[in-house]
Amino acid sequence: AAVGWSYYGLVAQQGYLASFVYPALALSLGFFTFVPYYILTSQRKNRFLFQAFSSYVSPALVEQLLQDPDRLRLAGEKREITVLFSDIRGFTTISETMAPEQLADLLNRYLGAMTEIILAQQGTLDKYIGDAVMAMFNAPLDIERHPARAVAAALGMFRQLRELNREFIAEFGVELQIGVGLHTGPAIVGNLGSARRFDYTAIGDTVNLSSRLESITKQYGVGLLVSDATRAALDGEFPCRLVDRIRVKGKYAAVEVHEVLDTAMGEELRELAASYETALQHYFDGDFSTALGGFETLLTRFPDDRPSRLMAGRCREYLSRPPPTWDGIYVALEK
Repeated sequence: AAVGWSYYGLVAQQGYLASFVYPALALSLGFFTFVPYYILTSQRKNRFLFQAFSSYVSPALVEQLLQDPDRLRLAGEKREITVLFSDIRGFTTISETMAPEQLADLLNRYLGAMTEIILAQQGTLDKYIGDAVMAMFNAPLDIERHPARAVAAALGMFRQLRELNREFIAEFGVELQIGVGLHTGPAIVGNLGSARRFDYTAIGDTVNLSSRLESITKQYGVGLLVSDATRAALDGEFPCRLVDRIRVKGKYAAVEVHEVLDTAMGEELRELAASYETALQHYFDGDFSTALGGFETLLTRFPDDRPSRLMAGRCREYLSRPPPTWDGIYVALEK
């Protein structure tokens, strides 16, 4: 516009014979040089962020990253996250009974459905480890109430799996069961790996403990276990019961593990949780006889409650062979 008005003034007002060819060429050259440069440089970070995160971060979070890329530290940072681990129980046995094509179809449908649930709760898919899924919440961007979102994602996975199992039973003759572990704490989050290959992931004790909690869901016969840190952060949003006080393999400090209960049980849920925790407190105090009575009473009303059955068995064992020392902490020897 400035060049046009200047040209008009020179020619029409002052009578100069001026050529517009050279300014037009300069403008064209500048424009067609700048646009590719802008795409290749200024937009490079946005393209990298989109390609790097679109496959394992929800679209809403990708949009936030593109609008404000400086909120992401690609070199790695320490931040509080909630880590989710889930695993299919008995998957090796299932895989031995199916053709490779069927197994791939089943696993892809399962992993696809679970991933969509995680992304819908603004979680970040970290990786698939065979049939296992690792996800984190509150990275790469801050998410309000990330422990609650992680629990909501886990419960959504169980609900979705019940729907999928109807199809899997009809098509493949198998029914999948999963265990999920959640823990909230600090971790190092960022792009980790080598110059040739790296992944956006999290490392640290928080990740390890979450994996251990998922593993011991099999031992207690429950679907979802959360740490005391996660339960405290939930602030009563989801009903839970204290299941045990354990020391997992590889850790010296004890941790209290809690089961997130099915709200469909209603009033029975509160009675189950209260009665179980009362009996559990006697167990912690070393009063195994009273604790056994409490767990057995629970089993008469809730015969399918596997934590009560497990703890009753422990009480009988300790009554027959009292432990030399007792601090109420069970040592989980398995990973």
